[in-house]
Amino acid sequence: MNFGDSEGGEGRQFIYFSPRTGDGSARVAITGSDVGSKTYLDSDALDDGKPHLVIVVIDGAAKKLRVFVDGKEPNPAADLGDNTLDKVKPVENWLGKSSFSADPGFSGAVDELRVYDQALTAGIGIGLFPYAKSSTRIIIGGAFTAGSCPMARSARLMAE
Repeated sequence: MNFGDSEGGEGRQFIYFSPRTGDGSARVAITGSDVGSKTYLDSDALDDGKPHLVIVVIDGAAKKLRVFVDGKEPNPAADLGDNTLDKVKPVENWLGKSSFSADPGFSGAVDELRVYDQALTAGIGIGLFPYAKSSTRIIIGGAFTAGSCPMARSARLMAE
């Protein structure tokens, strides 16, 4: 999953989730400017042929990035710094493709994608897992400190 912009085959102003990166881990990342300033969290790779529930929470008010995988939070929240959702440019929005030209495409299935315009709590992130064991789901929840988020607005339009 990749929402953002790119220039010269390299992503910028994006949020992405990859079930396996070149170093063998799953990764969620966000940046408001370029690759060098991204905030990210890694977890165990998720390309094992089993369904997974991945919940990405970008909490602009608390300035934290959190990830829940299959009902657990594998790593502590990361500080967002200036990498908030209102700085993501949703010019190129893909499921199964990356804004980085060297990245391979996704070969699998996503049964459900949800985008919320509020940050989900840890209780919700953990509590959703029992209902999602039979399918692959990606859920994004974000909260914003000021203004509107173009990514959430785009996701609402795609869902209508």
